[in-house]
Amino acid sequence: MKMATDELNIPDLLSLTNTRVPDYAKAPDGMRVGHMHLRVGDLAQAENFYHGTVGLDPTRKRNGAAFLSSGRYHHHLGMNVWQSQGAGQRDDSTTGLAWFSLVMAKQELLAAQEERLRKSGVKVTALADGLEAVDPWGTRVRLLKV
Repeated sequence: MKMATDELNIPDLLSLTNTRVPDYAKAPDGMRVGHMHLRVGDLAQAENFYHGTVGLDPTRKRNGAAFLSSGRYHHHLGMNVWQSQGAGQRDDSTTGLAWFSLVMAKQELLAAQEERLRKSGVKVTALADGLEAVDPWGTRVRLLKV
């Protein structure tokens, strides 16, 4: 696997939207995303939450980024501090990722995960199809039944 950090034209990208206007409706029903990349404020804290608490396995770390997965995949979750070092929680009124979900491969893993989160002092909210916890930057992580 080759990792790169190619330059992105941020002004052109930002010109496509007003980040203060909540005009995004929703993703299409049934849409699945193979992996997520998160901007976090502290890489060690993010690793502690997503590995130590959520239970994903680290696969690689370099240049201010860490990658985690389940089932020995190269990564399901990427995290970096490239432009977010020291960031706190995202204001809910600002456009950004509000939540993402991880589908548990086995039903019994969900109960074990809930216990793990609670023992770590993380507030857990029950959902009809699973549970939800919040990471240190305010992103809600939904753990769902198969």
